[in-house]
Amino acid sequence: MVRRLYDGVITTGRPEDVDVVGEEHLQNSGWTPDGRDAFAGALAISRGAMPDGRALQAHMVAENNRLASRSVWDGTIAGSGRAADFTTLDFFRIEDGLIVEHGESVDWVRAYQAFGLLSDDIQDA
Repeated sequence: MVRRLYDGVITTGRPEDVDVVGEEHLQNSGWTPDGRDAFAGALAISRGAMPDGRALQAHMVAENNRLASRSVWDGTIAGSGRAADFTTLDFFRIEDGLIVEHGESVDWVRAYQAFGLLSDDIQDA
């Protein structure tokens, strides 16, 4: 399911490519409301900001109906032309063949630097 999510809306940026997410999806990041449509819309916006970007899953660990994925994101920020290179940790819960819950941790220092929101001089220790 998670691999299909990455091959779907995360790669294409098309909200309709979110068929593996449950309608009543719970989002635990705090920046996206619950629900499949809100989740798909947020991923489409993200892809629009980095249209040539990739999210490469570097590690995955699964047990029962839970999966953790570490991904490296790269590409070019559309508005500025700056290079993006940051990491996310995503946590999923799967029920009845659908992703029904997601939470994440983002390397915000590098993400904000890529978007020009934080000075490149700041280092994450």
